[in-house]
Amino acid sequence: AANGGFPKVEPLDCSTPAKRKSAITRIARLKTRAAIICTEDNVTSLLWQGLGKARLQNSNQISLISMQGTGAIHQPITRIRYDYRQLGRDAVTAVIERRRTNLVFGPKLILGKAASK
Repeated sequence: AANGGFPKVEPLDCSTPAKRKSAITRIARLKTRAAIICTEDNVTSLLWQGLGKARLQNSNQISLISMQGTGAIHQPITRIRYDYRQLGRDAVTAVIERRRTNLVFGPKLILGKAASK
């Protein structure tokens, strides 16, 4: 994030309506670009709706990225999708074969459409 020109921001808790409202208020005050990475798709959807109500959805300053990979997130939100089935198969194989592994394989980045100007 630092290499991309994004400032470090403390984590935002968006798990409840009140916490999302507080997070959106903080986001609205940002003076630079922000990339917000959400670990849960349902929270990502709710945050996206809140950003819409605050008229921040189409801001070129905010990028919203979801990484849970349930398939519930679609454009214009960017998502990172991992093949959790493959990860599970690899983990089980490593246990059965009693071998050490890092279980590393690349995620698939699915970009949202560019924000309108």
